[in-house]
Amino acid sequence: MTSNARMRLVWLVAAILCLTATGYYANYWMRLTDLRESAEKSSRFYRLKASYVTAGESVVFNIVVGCSVTVTRYGDNSTSYDAFRDPVVFAKPTKAGGAVMQLFPNICNGATTANGRIPQDFLPGAVLFDNKNDLSFGVGYFTEDAFESPNSKLTFLGATVEAASKKEWMEFQPTAAENLVNPSRFFMTPQGLPSKAEIASHLWNREFLNDVFLGSLGCRGIARFKIDREPKVLARIHSIWPQDKPQFWRPRGASSHELSPLLSDPAQSISSNGVSITQYFHKQMGLVGFPTRAGGGGEANAKHWHLIPSPIFPVKSTDGVPWAGPELSDPTHPIVRDLEIDGGRNLGLTYCYPRILGYGDVGEMHIPGGMKRAVELRIDGMSALKSAIGEGGVSFPPVFFERDEYIFVPLSFTFE
Repeated sequence: MTSNARMRLVWLVAAILCLTATGYYANYWMRLTDLRESAEKSSRFYRLKASYVTAGESVVFNIVVGCSVTVTRYGDNSTSYDAFRDPVVFAKPTKAGGAVMQLFPNICNGATTANGRIPQDFLPGAVLFDNKNDLSFGVGYFTEDAFESPNSKLTFLGATVEAASKKEWMEFQPTAAENLVNPSRFFMTPQGLPSKAEIASHLWNREFLNDVFLGSLGCRGIARFKIDREPKVLARIHSIWPQDKPQFWRPRGASSHELSPLLSDPAQSISSNGVSITQYFHKQMGLVGFPTRAGGGGEANAKHWHLIPSPIFPVKSTDGVPWAGPELSDPTHPIVRDLEIDGGRNLGLTYCYPRILGYGDVGEMHIPGGMKRAVELRIDGMSALKSAIGEGGVSFPPVFFERDEYIFVPLSFTFE
């Protein structure tokens, strides 16, 4: 074969491959477009109205939420993202320099106040920040106890849900751009995370950490249940209480298996105020609204709508963005989590902040070996529990007891 013939053959093969690839990618993008169009055909919309008072100022939300939507809104409008729900949260400034952030539950199924599927005591939840320019720490209000707390700075006046249209959602977009929180961060892909070089060049930069972890903002607390004096339950608790009868303790080893029925089996579980703790709200269930004492609070057909609110107290942690500092670069430095009861005055409140620990390169470069680091739990500044070697990390503290009088159940809320 001559060189010219070989060259023609090479070009022919290349052309065939190019056409094949073009067809493949054309089909790929057609499929992707079809999927997006299919998702958009199933889009739904609702309008949430909610009213609050803080520092004497009325703060009113009138927000149109889109479900299964493609959003193009921010900066120069060149960036778009697909969202299960947009916005997920909406923060607006207050005259005092703070901000109120409204949560938007996952009620994309046509539930409204008018059709009775949203109760009159609907409680969607909100977060109050002291500084509108620094959303790394806020106080979460997810129970009636929170709004009634002596330490409360927020009053809730009520919320309703109405049906909305795509046209209304589109008309809302200029207002949506005023959100202090860019909701696209809640849909950030791994490709959007910073490189090791970027992390190294911004190590312990608070503004950088706020931006990276905005989508992982979570609210954290611990529910404290006073244990009813039921003899069979007390006997089971006494059987796993360490022999030296510490004030604060948790089951270890084989004894830990005895904990499960105390928490999850209604026939054997601990009761508090005459109610099994299986009937209390102590899991991440806020995506449909938070339960109220009257048994409402959330979307009526939701799995957990019937639960009653737990007595929650807030927890702060030194691996949280507002408190973390270069001292955590020392692998021997413990992480401290502090349950702040404040004589009962913090009842109902949670603390909302991003945590650095456990988030890939960002977490490891700031807190090396953090998942195995010693963790100490303090209660109002006094040491209560310490992790054993290698059992710390993001899940400490686990469920624990105070003598045989109280059981403490950690809980957290995220907004995706």
